[in-house]
Amino acid sequence: MAQSNSRSDRPTRRSSEDEPSEESPLLRNGQSPYLGRGSMPASSTINQGSWRRMAGVFLLIAVSYLVIGSIVSYKRLSLPSPKSVADATGPFDFSAQWAWKHLEQIARQPHPINSHENLRVYDYLVKAVKDLQEEARQLNRIVEIADDNVKMTLAQNFLSNSTRLEFYESSNILVRVVGTEGRAENSKKGHPEAVVVDAHYDSVLIGHGATDDGIGVVVCLEMIRNLIHHPVKHNVIFNINNGEEIGLFGAAAFMKHPWAADVKAFVNLGREF
Repeated sequence: MAQSNSRSDRPTRRSSEDEPSEESPLLRNGQSPYLGRGSMPASSTINQGSWRRMAGVFLLIAVSYLVIGSIVSYKRLSLPSPKSVADATGPFDFSAQWAWKHLEQIARQPHPINSHENLRVYDYLVKAVKDLQEEARQLNRIVEIADDNVKMTLAQNFLSNSTRLEFYESSNILVRVVGTEGRAENSKKGHPEAVVVDAHYDSVLIGHGATDDGIGVVVCLEMIRNLIHHPVKHNVIFNINNGEEIGLFGAAAFMKHPWAADVKAFVNLGREF
């Protein structure tokens, strides 16, 4: 009896396989000795929290895309259909189809100043305004196209901190739609007053110039067409200029033209003034 009691009182030695170590921190049953029974590892809790946050972010992005896409689709469907020339007969009508036809020709290729494409665009625009001038003549309206061969030398520091001399030979296209009181003899003040609308047709070296500033140019053409059929009181001058992208030269050249003295207000469809 004494012997059996002594054996039962001996401490039971645990196998080395059951002991956690740095290489194997888990016991044989897969549980960590540092966690209570039924506890999850801290890494599992962190991973679950991260997945929940990521799922929330993806859900927010998906909902945002759905909402924005719905708004854009609704706005596009609510836009009016582009009008043809035959449909744009009112004083406030704009023929988007006619303007788009011109924009396709202007923005075919990049056309920076002093390039062959720039000269092609210039010739195209000159023909377009001459066609409008002929249309005005048939309606007994007056549309004037000015020769703007201004040669000038500017001292400026527009693009750098140092002042330099720059020579520019203007190739602006100036069009004046004469209003009902546009002639000096018809003006109550003895001289005509005018509004100038400004846009440039040159582009940057690597851009087709559709938005900068082909859109402004075709708006000018459509405004000329509209004013021929619906004349206003004062003269409207259109300065479709060149050389904006290299230093606002077209705007500077216009200020040396005699028509500039009549200007009382301007609408800038580019970034020249």
